[in-house]
Amino acid sequence: MTSMQFCARGLMLTPDRQVLLMEMVGGSRNLWIMPGGRIEPGEDALTALSRELREETGREDFEVGPLLWIRQGTVARAEGPLIEEERFFLVRCEHFTPDAGGLEAEELSRLLRFRWWSVPEIQESVEAFVPRELGGLLAHLERHGPPEIAVRIIE
Repeated sequence: MTSMQFCARGLMLTPDRQVLLMEMVGGSRNLWIMPGGRIEPGEDALTALSRELREETGREDFEVGPLLWIRQGTVARAEGPLIEEERFFLVRCEHFTPDAGGLEAEELSRLLRFRWWSVPEIQESVEAFVPRELGGLLAHLERHGPPEIAVRIIE
């Protein structure tokens, strides 16, 4: 049976163009994703993002900026496909060392590491990112700034 999940994620971007990503154990290969996660019942996207950033990075002192992208993707699972809709917000921040102590055991077991990436490193990498075209999206963001209306991404 197909199910749906809504998520909020933060593009954590430093003044020197570093992006914080999390390497997570994936099905066929590991994925680099932005901090964030599921929007719980009764939460809006910004409340969920604040909670997730606190759990995943140990920090609360972020200023969440505009909504950049809305990504829809499908995850194959034994119990049936999961359709994810993820909202990506710009979160400008200084470089820091994340503390994932707020993660639940199951989430922590899938987290391999955090890494600060430069935009050129992402663009040149053969690693798997979510969204897939993260390098191109970041390049567009650098050239044009945040979009007036969130860009829709279907993967």
